[in-house]
Amino acid sequence: MMIQEQILQSLNTLPPTTQQEILDFIAFLQTRYKSQVQSEKVPTERSLSDEPFVGMW
Repeated sequence: MMIQEQILQSLNTLPPTTQQEILDFIAFLQTRYKSQVQSEKVPTERSLSDEPFVGMW
């Protein structure tokens, strides 16, 4: 957790308006990261022969 402590120490030395900018940037990064994770989870289109029910009869 050394990095978190360094971030907090650095953050505390900045004026409140700059701290708010950093908070906004973190929110942007969270949104961007969340959309990247969701796009990785989107199932890719498979062919019909890849479906598990094909060939069971």
